[in-house]
Amino acid sequence: MFPFIAKRTSVRRQSGSAAVEFAILLIPLLLMTGVIVELGRAFWYYDALAKSTRDAARLLSITAPETFASSGIPSAAALVVNASRAAGIPADLGTDDVTVICYDSNYQQANCEDGNPPHYLRVDVSYTLTIGDLFPVIFPTGRLTPLPITLDPGTTMRRM
Repeated sequence: MFPFIAKRTSVRRQSGSAAVEFAILLIPLLLMTGVIVELGRAFWYYDALAKSTRDAARLLSITAPETFASSGIPSAAALVVNASRAAGIPADLGTDDVTVICYDSNYQQANCEDGNPPHYLRVDVSYTLTIGDLFPVIFPTGRLTPLPITLDPGTTMRRM
């Protein structure tokens, strides 16, 4: 007899359901957003470090043989640090985190010394990034604790 009355009561019962569903889904969505941001930051840092080691290896590949170890290697380490800082990596990365390894023509490790440049060289950098600093992330332990991961890109290049 009065069909419009039944519709009004069903609308009243569901009036807050959308807000409750949104509140339930908001927490997992925020956690997923935090994970995406943190992993994006890790990829960004790794890419910046890889590019800086590539630039340092290029610098060392054209360094004069007379000053290869005395000034070339410290210049390459400083280049890695400066390029990384320019890319937004925090200042806790230092030149002592950069390693240069020299190889002979048989790809056997050799001494890096002035006057005797290597045939191949490798520039490595090691940086510990803490995932969970910017956004809290739930890890398999079930706690909101930061997770340190080590980024260690390197570049091997032939000396010109």
